[in-house]
Amino acid sequence: MKFKFLIFIFPFYIFGDFSNNCSTIGCECYLETIYRSVDVNNYPLNYFNDDYNFNYEKECLQNKPIFIPIGGCCDCASYLKKSGVRFLSYPFDWMCIGYDSLLNIIDMDFKNFLNEEFLCGEKYYVKNLLYNIIFQHEFPVETIGKEKKLSSSWIKLLPEVKDKYKRRISRFYKALSSGRKVFFVRSLVFGQGEKISETQLSLLENFIIKFESLVNYKFPNLDFTLCIAIVANSVKSSYELVDNSYKNTRIFYLEWFDKPLDFMIKKLIV
Repeated sequence: MKFKFLIFIFPFYIFGDFSNNCSTIGCECYLETIYRSVDVNNYPLNYFNDDYNFNYEKECLQNKPIFIPIGGCCDCASYLKKSGVRFLSYPFDWMCIGYDSLLNIIDMDFKNFLNEEFLCGEKYYVKNLLYNIIFQHEFPVETIGKEKKLSSSWIKLLPEVKDKYKRRISRFYKALSSGRKVFFVRSLVFGQGEKISETQLSLLENFIIKFESLVNYKFPNLDFTLCIAIVANSVKSSYELVDNSYKNTRIFYLEWFDKPLDFMIKKLIV
């Protein structure tokens, strides 16, 4: 016996960083709705779920470093999963989040993260107006003619989404208090002919300084490294940028292919 499931996938490619006004240069949104007929006894679990499609025991019981994606968009979590170092979901995996938004959320300990007072349905996603972040994978989208629009029933799913993020946030803090090495990974993806600009480099440098300061202040006993993964078609051979300006940060320029973070991970885990 077969059932039909509606699976929503929103690949969101960010050239550079997702800015705080949600209008970064070169940002393109590609929407795709996929219908699948699958055997109920062999149902492929939701790719964006957090508690069921990863090996929890493997993540929690092995004394290995923990990799936590921190944006700028969902490609980072996907890349880490493909490279075999991501077994559980954390709060920032499947959202678009700018530098200042990320810093503010960590600084405020996720206060009002999913408070409906600050949530607004826009286009095909839900936006938190307080932090200026986008949840583009959590709520259903309807097709009206040729347009994709957020389902009017999205608010009914909010309790379920809140429960999911409550688990992810709890998992985030447990990881930071586990005594294990933590790698915070942020990816910047550039398409064909795109390169990181001087302005983007300046914003990145400012973010690195603030992130290191904030995490060292809030989690003084945490052994962490901020990993910046600049994935670009223009990079012909992956390499690590040697920069002694930062205490807790490593920067990598990576070739764009199916598993672009493999080079970085091999350098981190020695």
